[in-house]
Amino acid sequence: MFNPDFIPVIILIYASIILFINRKKNYNLIFKKCIFNSLLIPLIFVFTISNLLLPDNKTNLLGFNQNNKELGIFSLALLIVCIIVSYKNIYIDSFIALSYVWILFIIMINISCLKLLYNNKMSSNNYLLLLLVSIISSLYVIYYSYQSKYSIQVRNP
Repeated sequence: MFNPDFIPVIILIYASIILFINRKKNYNLIFKKCIFNSLLIPLIFVFTISNLLLPDNKTNLLGFNQNNKELGIFSLALLIVCIIVSYKNIYIDSFIALSYVWILFIIMINISCLKLLYNNKMSSNNYLLLLLVSIISSLYVIYYSYQSKYSIQVRNP
């Protein structure tokens, strides 16, 4: 049977393929199309669905109380804002700011989970895979946001 914990990995692989295909384009376009639309919005969507509709599955994995839906509500609000910004085609600074909000959110969750792993209150079966996805997606966001903001745009769009 299919394990739903592999969905973030599939999203990461898909976004990596889109990045590879668009590697010769403008960095702003790469950040908006590949990082924001192909990586972050699907990851936020999966996190939102898993915390709001499947709270027994994911919130136990993350070490939080089963009745705690605040993570899902926050990620739903962030998802709505990200979709609005994506369709309004606002400045690159808005995309970068929302991406860093997501990174900070994921970092805080991972710190909490690492503390629970250290105290042996949580199993590491599926968490290490999610940690790897978080690290790689955060590195993508940091690298391409820096490139889109501070590099000279000499590539053809």
